[in-house]
Amino acid sequence: IPVSPQQALLYRLCGDRNPLHSDPAFAAAAGFDRPILHGLCTYGIGCKAIVDNLLDGDVAQVASYGARFAGVVIPGETLQANIWKEDGKFIGVLSAPSRDNAVVLSGVELVPA
Repeated sequence: IPVSPQQALLYRLCGDRNPLHSDPAFAAAAGFDRPILHGLCTYGIGCKAIVDNLLDGDVAQVASYGARFAGVVIPGETLQANIWKEDGKFIGVLSAPSRDNAVVLSGVELVPA
């Protein structure tokens, strides 16, 4: 799942003005090499991956969705979604292969309608 290098700046249009997502100096002061992606954007990327690839893009087939934030996403990197079906639900994890498969979302669970 490619993440645009500008994704954090575009996501700011939703109203989140946290400089952690746009200001390199602020991100460095918080212990990051560079600005990171908004958690809610990461959450949405996970849901969209499942809907697009396993539910034919039909959001009406989503009864519920949840996940745990487990790490950060760096704008411009590519994510990997490992999803499987268990007890009628889609379960999975999102990771960043370029960072030794660092987990960014764990406990991903989508219940189809």
